[in-house]
Order: sequence, then structure tokens, then C-alpha cells
Amino acid sequence: MYDNILLIQWMYGIGDNLFTLPAYHVVREAYPEATLTFLVAKQNAQIYQGFPGLDQVLTIDRQVYHGASYKQMLSETLKLITTVRRGKYQLVIDFTSSGETALLALVSRAMERWGMIKRKRSRVRSFYYTRVYKATEHIHNADKYVELVKKGGLKPLGIKNQFQVPHEYIEKAGSLLEEFGIAPKRPLLFIQPFTSDPNKDWPLEKQIQVAEYHRKRGIQVLFGGAPDERRRLREVEARFPVAAGKADLLTTAGLMKLSTVVLGGRYRASTHGGCFREAGGYVHGAHLTCALWTIPAAVMGLNTG
Repeated sequence: MYDNILLIQWMYGIGDNLFTLPAYHVVREAYPEATLTFLVAKQNAQIYQGFPGLDQVLTIDRQVYHGASYKQMLSETLKLITTVRRGKYQLVIDFTSSGETALLALVSRAMERWGMIKRKRSRVRSFYYTRVYKATEHIHNADKYVELVKKGGLKPLGIKNQFQVPHEYIEKAGSLLEEFGIAPKRPLLFIQPFTSDPNKDWPLEKQIQVAEYHRKRGIQVLFGGAPDERRRLREVEARFPVAAGKADLLTTAGLMKLSTVVLGGRYRASTHGGCFREAGGYVHGAHLTCALWTIPAAVMGLNTG
């Protein structure tokens, strides 16, 4: 029915982007021959290389709207509108459903536009869409996105949360493991030590204790981390290999994929914090690990125990 479909998700958090995976798979399976394009924040574009069967990624530099001149903002906006209109999309699915993305869906000239209303004051946005899902605050975003495409008439054959790391990044991750002297056929524990919120961090000394416990039992251990967190891992680096600053987002995903178990905070490695951070981008250990079908172990609770 639709040959050309635009999906919009320009939230900053990579977790928010990963949460679209189940809904994306529903759309892909419903329209196997359609060209699917995602419009995303520029710093998150790389993560979409792991969405199986995605045809194209468009980006928006949202930093332009923070501190740039009005002339730059106007130029970026006009360029974006022109790009979207040239796409001649028949269907736009707006996972973000903000005021800006709702307006963009409208000006796209697509005959079908699906979006969400998240609260009473956003009801005016319903006029921008042809199909509207009235979201509640009590369900997970991943479920909201699936409910949105169901509102459009799609019927999931099953829920998929599959993220596929491109082979080249698996190879890069393998090379890093070789550099660290980590044997590929032996069990590996990957530890993501920090979150973006210190109040949600498990004390580093506790994580070191976990690492020591497993190493004594023959388990290999690798610590992750964002590039600017490497200095916080000096104590760890003297005892364990540390990947912080040596792997980009998808290579970090590759390291997780090659690991036996990933240990990290609930909000690490994607939504608000991550194994990798660059220009505001994050990899979420718990969410990404689940999508990679690697065993996750999330540490939650106060940072005092």
C-alpha cells in the first residue's frame, strides 16, 4: 500500500532510539518492499546501521537550535523541509510526536501521518495527524511506539527487538579484544561502570570486587566507558583492560555482542548514559544488550551499597 515511508525519531537519548526497534520491525514486516527512511538527530545516526533492512537515514543537527543564530536556524529548517518534501513520502510515522515533528509531518504532504498525543495540552497536534494514538504515562516508550503503528492498522506477527551490529564493527571489536589479550573462546564479562547520573552509579570499588571475583574463577573481564571517563578508570586500568576511548558506538556494541555477560547500571549505555559518549551520544548497556541478545545484568539502586 505504501512504497515510501518516513519514520521520525530525533530524541537525543540512544535508548529512545533503540526503543523504536520493535515498532520498526512491525513496519518492515508489514511493508517488505517499501523504502523505509529514518529521520534522526545527527549524533545518533550511526546506531541506525544496526536496524536490519533500513534503507536510508536522514539527519538533523539539533545543536543548531541551541545557541545558533536565527539565520542558521532558519536555513537548517528550510533545508530540512525541502529534503522531506522531496522524499515524496506516502506515510510518515512520528515516534517523537513533538510540536516540531508534528509540524514537519504535516508539511511533508504525506497523505497518511501517524502520531501520538502524550498529554492534554498537546491535543492540538492531533489535527496534524491522520491517525492518533493517545499515549499514557504508565507504559514504556517501546510499547507506545508499537501501539502507535497498531493504531495505524498494522498487526504485529510477533515482537522483535533485534539490533544487528554490522560485520565490520564485529571485526573491529574482535581486533580490540586481541589487542587486550582476551581469548575469544573463553567467557567474558563486560562491565560498564558509570551512568550519566552519579546518583545511579554503583560504587566503582564494588564493581572492581565483582571483576576480581570473576577473574579468580577464570572469567575474563573488560571495562567499558566513555572517552572522558578513562581518567576515572586509572585504578581499574592498572588491573584490567579498559575500552573507554578506544571504541566508537558500534564497536562498543560489538564488544557487548562478543561478551558472555554485560554488567551495567539501569540507565547506562543508552538512554541517559552510556558505554560510549561523543557529542551527546550514548550507548545503553541494558537496552542495547537485550537487543543484541547478550545476557545483561543491570545494577540498580542507591550508590551506597
